[in-house]
Amino acid sequence: MIEIVAGIVGVAFGATLQSWSAANDRYRSGRDAVVKLTTAVEHLAEKFDDMHEDFKADRAEYFKRLNEIEQRVAKLEARSVGWN
Repeated sequence: MIEIVAGIVGVAFGATLQSWSAANDRYRSGRDAVVKLTTAVEHLAEKFDDMHEDFKADRAEYFKRLNEIEQRVAKLEARSVGWN
């Protein structure tokens, strides 16, 4: 009788450890997935920051050129007014 109880307790203990191990594996794989996703999001955020800085530099250059063109047009308009 003791052998049967010991066998049942052993099986129950083994099943408990096995289910705990499986749950721990799922937790670990879930945690790894979260780490990978977090790393990917941080990388994308860095790329967006770089892209934003590039856009700002491009805009500054465009407005500088536009200002130069505006000044040239204003000079040409001033000259053409004197010719009429």
